Amino acid sequence: MENFITNKKYLWINIILMIITYGIWIIVYFCLKHKYNNSNQNTDTRSFSLKVAGVTFKNEDGTDRQKLISKLHIEEELKLLPYIYENRDAVYVKTLNDEVLGNIPSENTTEICNKIKNNIIEKVTVKKIDKFTNEKNKNVYYLIINIFVKSN
Repeated sequence: MENFITNKKYLWINIILMIITYGIWIIVYFCLKHKYNNSNQNTDTRSFSLKVAGVTFKNEDGTDRQKLISKLHIEEELKLLPYIYENRDAVYVKTLNDEVLGNIPSENTTEICNKIKNNIIEKVTVKKIDKFTNEKNKNVYYLIINIFVKSN
């Protein structure tokens, strides 16, 4: 009685099984290689953080910015929208659903407006959401964002 592996009748079955096994491993290898290459691809991007101003105000439509901020998640994507306030440049920080969360601080507005105009901001994300209790025993949330810009 011949061994199963050396039996000519089953030789092609063994070859096909080996090809399938190696093929699966090659596919897994290239998928993982592609995944990790893409995650490290943003080496030409730098980021900086800003604390969002005006987070305790209500929006013009009556929505509460504090409630909106309390529902955000770390690394959630946001967007920046320039506008004019009292004849000066200003920049809203908004959710992707166009809900206003606050503004870029006035000392950073010119820099951010220039980056928006030059189209070098790649994305904006939530870096940190924290809260403290004020003198009226009310939780006050504040928001810190990451702004990712293209490097030259």
